[in-house]
Amino acid sequence: MITYILIAICVIAAIGLIVGFFLGYTRQSSWGGCVLGAALVCFVVDRAGFAEQWVGENTGYTGLVRLGTALLSLIILTLLFALVKRFLNDRIAARRKLAFYRSYDEREDNVTRTLIALDKKDKKAYRRYSKKKFSAGGGAWGAVNRIFGAITLALNIFVALSIIGGLAIIILDSCHVDSVMGYIPADSDLWLAWKGELSAILLDVIVITLMCMCLHSGYRGGVLSVLSTILCLGVLVGAGWLAYYVGFGTDAFLGAGNSVYATFEGALSGFVGMAEWLTEEFFARLFVTVIAFLILLIPAIIICIFLPKAIDKLRSFETLSVIDGVLGAVLSVAVVSAVLLIFGTYFYQLCTLEGFEEGCAVINDYMMRSHVAKGLYSENILNFLYASGADGTEYRIFGIEVISDWLNGLLGSAQ
Repeated sequence: MITYILIAICVIAAIGLIVGFFLGYTRQSSWGGCVLGAALVCFVVDRAGFAEQWVGENTGYTGLVRLGTALLSLIILTLLFALVKRFLNDRIAARRKLAFYRSYDEREDNVTRTLIALDKKDKKAYRRYSKKKFSAGGGAWGAVNRIFGAITLALNIFVALSIIGGLAIIILDSCHVDSVMGYIPADSDLWLAWKGELSAILLDVIVITLMCMCLHSGYRGGVLSVLSTILCLGVLVGAGWLAYYVGFGTDAFLGAGNSVYATFEGALSGFVGMAEWLTEEFFARLFVTVIAFLILLIPAIIICIFLPKAIDKLRSFETLSVIDGVLGAVLSVAVVSAVLLIFGTYFYQLCTLEGFEEGCAVINDYMMRSHVAKGLYSENILNFLYASGADGTEYRIFGIEVISDWLNGLLGSAQ
């Protein structure tokens, strides 16, 4: 099964190699190379034991070192590839400009010949001269751009398909789907390699890909787009609160509400008295609130339409756009990392609970062998955060028992 998956991945990557050659490097994203390069750097760092040398073993900071190494490597490689792309763009543009000036006399002569043929109504000569092509290629730099483009697209496709195929194998193996996994010989060299470093690197690639997505989406969106969204939500919430105040916080429009209620009294009279708070006055105030909200919704929508456009205008300034993008990338990575750390610590505690260890043995085996992903799992910093209770006993702040006690207390008080 793994053999067929690898063959399919390699065939599609080969097609990407050909397509990437024609596209060129400067017209593509190099995320696959960045992710794979960062994963290999983390592999070397883990094998050399740098994390343990810097912060010691089982201190909770080893996971942060692994995640930080992955993020730093990804940022450096992203900047490096961006610089290479800019360099190639400049070289190719300069080469094309030089080619244009070198053929300038020939171009002018061709224009003259085209006009003469047009004046003489010589259709054959006109078609020949008007369709003549002049070389404006990038020269040697253009060839480098195409070679890099082929490698880049092949890497992007290879990494993407490896993530999909590898995740499928991990899920099937973890769920003990013997009807599928039985096709893979357990003693084959390929399966042994998969259970060794291949799956470990793949899990790291998945985590680093998430980091890459956060960096790119955060930089492109920026903080200003998030700010505009929050402001728009604030305007809508403010309109709702003001409408509620007009209906239930003051009696200024209660008479108008009673008039509206009188119009629908026949339809609503059956609901009056079904609960203590379902009174005629409640429905009158509810009508006032709804009408006030619909009226306030008109300026709120207008503000929500033009506010994001006004904020986006600020990104037209290059310096502010860069600062906004960097802050957006930092915020995006911070939020997603916090969510993954919280999810990872609870998932790790669940998989190591008595009674769950046997069922989660395969998952634990995959995660423990990884070089970056275990920074969200067994070496998660949240696993090592403790606090003292009122009785002096220590408890894990993000412990699964805290949630269990809270739920038991909540259900007990409800009963």
